[in-house]
Amino acid sequence: MAVYKLLGYDATNIRSVLPSASDTAALDTTLDVEGGIRLNSRDISGTYNVLGSDFLLAVNSSGDEVTINLQSASINAGQILVIKDETGQANVNNITINRNGTDMIDGNTSLVLNSSKAAVTLICTGSTWLIASKYTA
Repeated sequence: MAVYKLLGYDATNIRSVLPSASDTAALDTTLDVEGGIRLNSRDISGTYNVLGSDFLLAVNSSGDEVTINLQSASINAGQILVIKDETGQANVNNITINRNGTDMIDGNTSLVLNSSKAAVTLICTGSTWLIASKYTA
């Protein structure tokens, strides 16, 4: 088994440091990371349109309800998105997560976080968004 080490990373150039797609040995290998991984985190409030580079959305719903609009599942296969009620106000000002077009969120058209400190982790399959985990206080 070949082992490849990640020498550098940014959201647009990770493929340039990994083996090429034509290297079939690389398609069934393990990526070992020595050190930490830093993923994109964003503080949001109001209405927010998710970006393909987003990982953690720390939601401030202390002033008003928050609406999060997902991107199309067809262009985000493999994306993991964590949405967290950072201020603990979702029980007063709900956090609504909306699908894009006809995409579904684990069989639903939307998802509402309505308990204090609630959190959800979504994973995109390329055709739908799945709920991997959900926390409610």
